Amino acid sequence: ENPFTDIEESQWYYKAVMWAVENNVTSGIKQADGTYIFQPEATCTRAQAAQFIYNLLGESAAAEMEENPFTDIEENTWYYNAVLWGYEEGIISGIAQPGGTFMYAPEDFVTRAQVVKMISCAYEKASVEGIALTETEISLVRGEQIQLDYVLNPSYAENKKVRWTS
Repeated sequence: ENPFTDIEESQWYYKAVMWAVENNVTSGIKQADGTYIFQPEATCTRAQAAQFIYNLLGESAAAEMEENPFTDIEENTWYYNAVLWGYEEGIISGIAQPGGTFMYAPEDFVTRAQVVKMISCAYEKASVEGIALTETEISLVRGEQIQLDYVLNPSYAENKKVRWTS
């Protein structure tokens, strides 16, 4: 179901946006009247990009860093866990400043190259978390064998080294 008042099914990105909603990547922007918009033509900030990837892959994991490496990220911001989680995972990095400090610049617009780099790093880090069999029930007679087919979760996992037995 489309939760957004500014997205229509006829738009070329409709299915991608609905996929993002279904996979908890985004819930949109709540308006004063209680409705939600997506703003498909708006640019994306670095904080929003980090949050999208965190929502998809971070599964609400809490950042475990004892010290925040960024001089411009406060603990009470809505993107704090997303940015620090992304940094811990090697998905995002900051902008080096004179004196050896780093800024994240959360309100700066993200470039296409930065988004692609973040996604690439996120996928390179992914490992298999589960296996699902394609058949849920099979009947065999004595001596009969069958090769089970399976799907890895997540399907994009780079490290596919899995051992399972039945």
